Amino acid sequence: MGVPTYLIADSNELDREWVEDARCVGVTAGASAPEELVEGVVNWLSRLGPVEVPLWKAAMKRFEFRLPAELARA
Repeated sequence: MGVPTYLIADSNELDREWVEDARCVGVTAGASAPEELVEGVVNWLSRLGPVEVPLWKAAMKRFEFRLPAELARA
């Protein structure tokens, strides 16, 4: 879609130039990403201007990942 994307480990890797002319910034994270890392990115962005964090219904679902039977027995 022609939109720049960046894979980062935490907010220390963010670069102000990436969002300088952006009207909207999307932040995604995997289920295993610690919440404090995501909050760090949102806090970094909030220092540049107003931030709105909508809650998506998918984010409110609970998922359960079970170990394969072979591992559970071990």
